[in-house]
Amino acid sequence: MGVVLFIYGLLRNNRSVLISGLIVFVVVAILIPVVYYSGHAAREIVEELPGINEAFIDKHASAAEFTYYSGILMGFLSAVVLYLQMVRRYRDMFYRIMLILALLSSFFFVISSAITGNYGGRIRHGEIVSPSELQELELRQDEGKVIPIDGAGEPAQPKIICLFQSSLCAP
Repeated sequence: MGVVLFIYGLLRNNRSVLISGLIVFVVVAILIPVVYYSGHAAREIVEELPGINEAFIDKHASAAEFTYYSGILMGFLSAVVLYLQMVRRYRDMFYRIMLILALLSSFFFVISSAITGNYGGRIRHGEIVSPSELQELELRQDEGKVIPIDGAGEPAQPKIICLFQSSLCAP
């Protein structure tokens, strides 16, 4: 929502809408640590569930870390732009550069948030895991057949193995 407000404010040269978008960015940056660190507690719970592959949890955690830092950067740049707005320095070149950087950082944040959410969904929803991603699972040789293994060393749930027609699926 903040990106839409921000872009609309830029395109229409509407300072109040632009400021609203920047405020949304700052509020999001303030809330990001709460979301990020609650993920650590959730990881401890999810790792104990049956059929969970730790490789997907690790991918989600790595993406979440990038999202965390990109959100903090977006909030910082937005706060600088808001400060420059308050002191009426919005005609300076520095202001324009910071405005562009805030816009770019918001794009990075939105894209990384979407990727992080997608990886998070793959932790529990095997139906959205592609055959190529199945190759990233820990593999075990069992009588000449390749069987995906979950984080506990047990064969992964059959719905993950058999959803796709590939060499990794059980016959």
